Amino acid sequence: VYKRQGEHGRIIGGFLGMIHMHCLVVQVLFIEDEFRGQGMGHALMAKAEALAKETDARWVTVETASFQARPFYESLGYVVVCELEDIPEGGSIFILKKRL
Repeated sequence: VYKRQGEHGRIIGGFLGMIHMHCLVVQVLFIEDEFRGQGMGHALMAKAEALAKETDARWVTVETASFQARPFYESLGYVVVCELEDIPEGGSIFILKKRL
C-alpha cells in the first residue's frame, strides 16, 4: 500500500498491489477526482513500478473496465493482453501488462 497525502494530511491517492511470481499485480489505483489530470496517476504508477523492480519483479499487470482508465495505462506503455467482453453488461474488462 502506498498513499499520497495532500498538504493537510488528507489521502488524495494511492495504490494497492501484490507481487506474485515476479509480477506486480496492481489491484487498486485511486486518485481523488479533484486531483486527476495533474500527473499524480503517472507518479503513483512510476512509484509502483520502482517498488516492483526492487523486488526483482519483471512484469506489472493491471485490470480496468472499458469505462475507466484503459487509455491512461496505454499511455504508460501497458498493452492489452485480455478482454473479457460483456463484463459489465455492454462493456468490457481489460487486463494489461508491461515489462519492467
